[in-house]
Amino acid sequence: MPLDTTARTPVLFLDLAEIAELNQAELVVNQAVKHPANPLLPLGDVNEWDMTRASPWGGSILFDEEERMFKLWYHGDDGRRTFSAIGYAESRDGILWHKPKLGLYEYGGRTDNNIVFRPRNAAGAPMNPNHFVVAKDPSESDPARRYKGWGRGDAACHPVYSPDGIQWQWSPTPVAWPRTDPVNMIVDAADPDPARRIKVYGDINCDTPESFRIGHRNMGFGPDIEHCAPSPANPVIEPAAGLEHTIHLFATARYAGCYVALLNYSLWLDYLGYKGDVRYRADDGRMTEPKTGAFVGDIRLAVNRDGIGKFHRVNAHQPLVARGEQGQWDSGSLEATPPILVGDTIHIFYSGVDIQSGFAYPNGECQTNTCMGLATLRRDGFTHLQTRDGLTPAHVTTVPIAVRDPRAVTLIVNASHLMPYRDWIEVEILDAASSTPLPGFTRTKCTDLTREGIRLPVGWGERRTLAGIGVPEIRLRFHLFGRARLYSFSFADEVNGRPWPRRTTQ
Repeated sequence: MPLDTTARTPVLFLDLAEIAELNQAELVVNQAVKHPANPLLPLGDVNEWDMTRASPWGGSILFDEEERMFKLWYHGDDGRRTFSAIGYAESRDGILWHKPKLGLYEYGGRTDNNIVFRPRNAAGAPMNPNHFVVAKDPSESDPARRYKGWGRGDAACHPVYSPDGIQWQWSPTPVAWPRTDPVNMIVDAADPDPARRIKVYGDINCDTPESFRIGHRNMGFGPDIEHCAPSPANPVIEPAAGLEHTIHLFATARYAGCYVALLNYSLWLDYLGYKGDVRYRADDGRMTEPKTGAFVGDIRLAVNRDGIGKFHRVNAHQPLVARGEQGQWDSGSLEATPPILVGDTIHIFYSGVDIQSGFAYPNGECQTNTCMGLATLRRDGFTHLQTRDGLTPAHVTTVPIAVRDPRAVTLIVNASHLMPYRDWIEVEILDAASSTPLPGFTRTKCTDLTREGIRLPVGWGERRTLAGIGVPEIRLRFHLFGRARLYSFSFADEVNGRPWPRRTTQ
């Protein structure tokens, strides 16, 4: 991506495309902090429809900017494997969740529940839904279609529409794509090509046993939900050196000009503190004879620049959300949803099962409680750059950056673990052509960054802007000392003599 000194240039350190040199510095994937109240969405009470499963695995979650509310369409079942449905819940803060009584569908002879979707087949019989993937489209001109996506109640995906996210209309005619198991969708208004406005991730190609085993590694796009087609780059993500058993749930969000994906990194382990016979899915999807062991997985990070091509793993060996310890509710397998930025916090809602569940595909012979947890990161905090050993000074140099009206531009950084005289950051500006420091913008002139913050303005003595640069292109060189962590940098206009960072788009 071309870089310039405007607010169009928020730079995160994901695929390091904007970095020309790392000297004694390393990239680290940050582990999201789990909320102490996890699991957050309560399971239903005994004999309620969602008594053993209440999680976004097979559903959707979003933050409604207009209503300032988290909205969740979750997959639930009653533990008998004969009844499942999509339930609705909402939250102002992502922590305390409310299940409204909607009165739309019957369970146990009553309708005082929060079931929001359970389709019927051509004969009028109810079906158990699966992979209900929806989003809100603020630019939709038809009020009845502001919420849209796909629902599954059979072997195909059908379009669904709603004016409010609660009253859903199910089309009896399935779409050609996605075919099975979509994971999430993006209404991508920022893509300049209207033919790629709708993007859907995670669909399974079930043409061969091998493709089923590899799992949710495809994506597709189209102008609307009825006319999506698979990406020519499919599969857009590959297994990590053949170690993974499957890529299960591959959830993506647009973030600061990139497409950030969270995926389930999963393995079959013959023994992991729990030894028992369970049935599991073979490579072709059929249930097999009992096998000793456990199916486990955590959540890892990948990135892409156009949303439709190949995704690249970011430090494939480091989890973004780790499994819980032995005996905890999420000690088995974790399933991701797309990251959601609200304010200065990235929210990662995930589904989890304990290790006694044994594997990622529960069935009637393996009772499991599937719940929802929350893990968070600071804004832009998927990764950071740091010194390799916490002692040897390091520096990081960017690729060339075009200078646009330097008189009104302030450099802003997002950094933490800073302390005077011990852990700090210095920045110098180089002439891109010669890679030499520019007079007045050397590291010795830089006011050391010694107090952490998400929007730290960088200055050189009395200089608060880039005025006086005098060259058409520059490079930035960040000097890292001690334990200092650098998450991102950007540029901001100066308003009334004070730096005023523009908010980056999600």
